[in-house]
Amino acid sequence: MIVHEIGLYNLINLILVKERVRPAFLLQPQDKGNENIREIINAIKDYFPELIHSNDYSIYQGTIISYEDFNGKEISLNEMGRILGYPCHEDFEEIDHINDDTYTAEIIINMESGDDVSIINNKCLNESKKPKFQRICNKIKDVLQKEEYTEILQDRVIDVIVNFEDNRSINIVIEKLINNKNLNETDIDMITEILYNLGFEDNTEMENNIQYNNPIHRGIILGLLIYFKNDLLKPFYPLQSHTSEYPEVLKETEDWQEELTETIKNTKRKKKRKTYKSIISKK
Repeated sequence: MIVHEIGLYNLINLILVKERVRPAFLLQPQDKGNENIREIINAIKDYFPELIHSNDYSIYQGTIISYEDFNGKEISLNEMGRILGYPCHEDFEEIDHINDDTYTAEIIINMESGDDVSIINNKCLNESKKPKFQRICNKIKDVLQKEEYTEILQDRVIDVIVNFEDNRSINIVIEKLINNKNLNETDIDMITEILYNLGFEDNTEMENNIQYNNPIHRGIILGLLIYFKNDLLKPFYPLQSHTSEYPEVLKETEDWQEELTETIKNTKRKKKRKTYKSIISKK
């Protein structure tokens, strides 16, 4: 079955490219579910023979699948956003990713099975592109609710929505850590994104052991945020996109992540066990 061979997320995006709702799709080997990337690419070529696969371009980030051939081209991060149909791609170079408060726009497809599929996640300078995102949602819904695609997806699309969320400036989170203030969910989401941009491949073990009320852990996070703010490799974030260019940097980053994770685990506070005194009634 096609959805099992290619994966739901990939299949939805390929349908949207085929129907020209979005101009291209970036297939990345590191994405969850793409472990058997060769088999997935072969299946895509079988089911979508009209689409072109571009791998010979720089800076390489994955296989671009589109009606247009991008082989042999130089593609900047901003240009990649345009190619993939991100409405706020022009904001990328205007945003001060350290100091500006921004918005993240996320297009989510609600399936009848209960699955939610996020297909576009775009950082925007402001909310001015909301109407454009809504028009894209409407187009996606019109296409995917066709009976032929319901059959292919083995599921029915109920709705397509766009969520706009505030993104905090990194300086706000740094100030909170310095002044020993509590971090909220938005702050923690930012920290998670920064860890990824620093080149930490799988942060699950680190994230599961971080105690945000632990002064040692807060100090480690504070140091990472300040490093991120002033890192010379900042133009190349996320580092995962440059594996071939910087193999030694990535190896050092893996070792750094491993040592940080061990430090966090070893300095984790144990939960205090409650003790209860037995009450003996006196007669």
